[in-house]
Amino acid sequence: MRDVTYVNLRDHFHQIFLWDSQGKLASRFAPIFCLYAAETFRREHAEGPWAWETIFRPLGLETPPQQQIAEWVVKGLKWWGCSLLRGKDGSRRFLVTIACEGGLPLRLLQRENAYLTQFFRNLLDNYYRAGQGGITVAETIARQQAHRLPRSLRHEPVFHLAATLIAKIGELQSRIGESTDPIATLDQKVPDWRRDLPLRLEDQVAETLLTGLVRRLGELNRESSARLRWRGRLRETTTGWRVESYLELPERPTGEQIAEWTGFSAADRPRWHLLLRTPAGTEVMAWLTRVQGEGKSAVYRREWLRHDGVVLTGAAVGQPHRLILHDGQQEYRLMVRDSEPWGDSPWVFVERGTGGEREWLTEGSARTRLEQAWVLAAPELIPREVAGVCEDLGTIAELNRVVYRVSGEIELLTLQQDRYRIVCRAESESEETFVVIGHEVAPALQQRLLYCGLPQIQTLDREGRRQPTAGRIQWRPVGDSAPWREIHEAGHGQIWLRLIDAIGAERCRRKVDVAPRNFCIETDIGTGNQAGVVRLTELAGAEVRIGPDSPSGVSVSLAEDRARIVCPSLPGVLPPPLTLLLNWLESQPIALVLPYPQRGAFFQLAGQPLPNDDWIPMDRLGGLRLFVQDPASSCQFWLEGELIARGNESTGQFRQRFHERLPPLEQERLEASLLPWQDRIVSLLASSRDLDAQVRLIVETTQGERLARIRVSRFDVVIEPNRAAGLVCIPEESLARLGPAWKTRVQLQMIRLWAPADPPVVPQASPNQTACWEVPPDLDPGPWWVVGRDGDWTRFRPLLWVVTTNDTPTEDEYGVLAGAIRESDPEQRDQRLNAVLEALGQNPDHPDWLLLFDYVRLASEFPPSSLDMLRRLPTHPRTLALAVFKADDETFDPVWSLSRQMPFLWILLAVNDWREAATAYFGGLQATLAEMEGGAEMVFGWFQNFRKRATNRRAYWRPLCDWLQELLFPEQPLKGSELSMARCYPSCLEQQIVLMEQELQGRHVSGEKWPESFEIMSRQQDIAPEYRYVHLDPFYQPVRCAPFVTAHLSLNGIAPSERLIYELRLLRAFDREWFDSVYAIALTLGLAQRPLEA
Repeated sequence: MRDVTYVNLRDHFHQIFLWDSQGKLASRFAPIFCLYAAETFRREHAEGPWAWETIFRPLGLETPPQQQIAEWVVKGLKWWGCSLLRGKDGSRRFLVTIACEGGLPLRLLQRENAYLTQFFRNLLDNYYRAGQGGITVAETIARQQAHRLPRSLRHEPVFHLAATLIAKIGELQSRIGESTDPIATLDQKVPDWRRDLPLRLEDQVAETLLTGLVRRLGELNRESSARLRWRGRLRETTTGWRVESYLELPERPTGEQIAEWTGFSAADRPRWHLLLRTPAGTEVMAWLTRVQGEGKSAVYRREWLRHDGVVLTGAAVGQPHRLILHDGQQEYRLMVRDSEPWGDSPWVFVERGTGGEREWLTEGSARTRLEQAWVLAAPELIPREVAGVCEDLGTIAELNRVVYRVSGEIELLTLQQDRYRIVCRAESESEETFVVIGHEVAPALQQRLLYCGLPQIQTLDREGRRQPTAGRIQWRPVGDSAPWREIHEAGHGQIWLRLIDAIGAERCRRKVDVAPRNFCIETDIGTGNQAGVVRLTELAGAEVRIGPDSPSGVSVSLAEDRARIVCPSLPGVLPPPLTLLLNWLESQPIALVLPYPQRGAFFQLAGQPLPNDDWIPMDRLGGLRLFVQDPASSCQFWLEGELIARGNESTGQFRQRFHERLPPLEQERLEASLLPWQDRIVSLLASSRDLDAQVRLIVETTQGERLARIRVSRFDVVIEPNRAAGLVCIPEESLARLGPAWKTRVQLQMIRLWAPADPPVVPQASPNQTACWEVPPDLDPGPWWVVGRDGDWTRFRPLLWVVTTNDTPTEDEYGVLAGAIRESDPEQRDQRLNAVLEALGQNPDHPDWLLLFDYVRLASEFPPSSLDMLRRLPTHPRTLALAVFKADDETFDPVWSLSRQMPFLWILLAVNDWREAATAYFGGLQATLAEMEGGAEMVFGWFQNFRKRATNRRAYWRPLCDWLQELLFPEQPLKGSELSMARCYPSCLEQQIVLMEQELQGRHVSGEKWPESFEIMSRQQDIAPEYRYVHLDPFYQPVRCAPFVTAHLSLNGIAPSERLIYELRLLRAFDREWFDSVYAIALTLGLAQRPLEA
């Protein structure tokens, strides 16, 4: 309200009050009074308690009786359509309502700015971390923060006004997101966002306060998004209630954040794999790819490999789970907030934010400031309403838990009268999580941890920091109703462990397996026909029995609190793990799972050993683990991979394989992930066009003894056609691999291969045949793909289903490329596809680029070699190069990844093809924007974006980008360019090669097997004599010569053979640091010798 308007309002109210002091005659006396009072409070209140005198004193009037003012307030608020505020006890708050309608007093802000600014900031921080919740929650927190205010400000209007302001600011969270300039973002998205705030912004102090709070909200958003945490939630679906826990992972994490999550300071990698390890196995859930910068300032792009990200549902929330980052060589366990499995106590959820989502609060006894809570408890717990209501909403059968809606205070009681206490509208919020800490038994393999001695329950705050445990820890055996025992009393077997608070209510309860404190396991690994032996000591009177799934012939003998288990030597691969059952009196038995004490090896997936020569799909390689045992820890073992494929005639007698030393054994054992060999396995599969190709992995000794083997394929289940009946079916063998619950997970779709971005057709399940689907009879003519997914997993080999027609083909409405794809004659189809791909390489503006990129997106789910068009791309190098230049943030990674799964390498594309593609693309942009002001700078900016994307993935792209910049943007100077150095001081770069060669030899031990290469050796004469290394033994030469040969081929436009491409992959994989660094120098020296007009 402007000053002139306020003066007029004040004078008008003064006049009608003098004429009608009772407010009985004037028709709008009450509305005018409320408006004048609210604005006067905002303008005049400066200190102390709010009082009606502030309203009447400036007019020289006596303050009317409270009852009379109350009547005016009720009538006036009703006229204005406003509500009267009430206290927690239900009392009506007349003065507070009017004061709050006016908003924060300007004079108070000016006078107490420092106190109020700090108070509001703390209130916002606490409100945000409490998950928000509206004005009621904010007001409760405001009262708790009252100690931050001087006594003169500790009044109800301050608390309510502050809560209203903070709650309104909190509602802006979704609009602000992770913006670094939240004010500008709000001005753009919600121009009138200031209007709804209880704060008038004519005053600079008020504007500064508001701006500071909104910017702080932006900081809190960014801080929250930068953290890794699991968030639990309870959802009501059409089929009932469902619980889930989902991972919050920033879309663009930085190198600094990754270093913090891993605890590893040097966490700068081109790409990370995010793995989720659960009892069901280990899966790669996402890729983090570096897109700019390096070190702590590096920025990574998150790419989910599952549509919903990382989500645990149902019973999985209560099972152990672990997140891991893997850089291709080593794994790093991540520190994630709220990563503990949900325990055996009741689970408590509350509604958060404006969306009304029911989010996880805590387990066990709980307090919440909110009006209601949802509790999931075991059916044997009996609810008792203390001072509230407990409503039964149904049961989640999978979890065997009842869903209750709770308001007020209730208790949940066990049959033994143990109790959990749930309190709503509390003064504080339960923010703790709990973790069980203790000494774990090694080398046990069972999924449930086994502790030596009773563990402890520790409390974590919202930031994941350990806090002093308030309360007492007690235990008793599972299945026993005896009194609880204190933690200092020894216990063994399956045990309930609980934490109780000062009034005896349970905060947390967990079921744990406990062995005696000094329990010990010793193993003698058997070799040949010699039996292996396991010795258990300090059993504290336990009975030891053999588990039901253990191999026959195992014997147990007990003597003096010890057990000796003799395990006979068994033929074949390493037997499955040995299961022992330990049983103490008054306790249920616990399982102890140990590696079978015999020399050998086996592959394991999802916690289960795989039969020898079994096979797994490539997508599950992240969960494949290898176990090797040998009593001689100094023995060396090797991993061999060999391609098994049809139609590999082009390689002749050439065997496509790799042979690598495994890491050394530690304490007679090796447990290793197969992820470090993923690139080699992918390279082998990429070298074959056969979709059914496999890579056989073999573990062998230095003497050639083969201990275990497994096969890796692109797919492990198939769809078969019954074209006569118009059906597609899953065969019995595939159904067996899918498991009994396949119907709840498997989905089939049909994709138009000439328009893959169009919505797919969903075939209907056949009512007459199991695992069969009816192909719709009215499909458009052309090639279709039938694809099957196991949940989010593209597990099925795609099936080609061609719909033919007798009609004369017309010009395809989808474009020239789509018409070529729909061509039914194979020979004409090949010719038309090649013609279109050639045309794309000549024209960056060709309309069929959209379809090509649709195919690239499709290749992120399916092997690109399964698509005719993409399979032909390597024979059109200029089109490939142009695709990289045209790719945006979304498609750059899929385009880049094509070389991982197809027989071509980006570094082997001829530099002239790069030049011609860059000239066509950026030159075309320059011509188009020539008349636009700043057009040249825009085009150069796009080129710089390409440079960043390329060099952040491979540093050796820098010299090529420098060379292209000189050709296309001669007015833009190069800064710190190796290309310029190579022209002036080539010897400096040549000297670096000498030092790098010395470092190469130092990274590899004596006796290590170096990869061979017939193709590299046949081209050795093409490179400079000093880089042929003829003074070394021949087996050292291919690795050293490979980067020079690669640069020579690219510089001279020599097309490589597929065998050479395959061999280069293995040579680079042997020592990436050597290959990448030396290739960059060799390419730089070659480009430096070219004239700029070349």
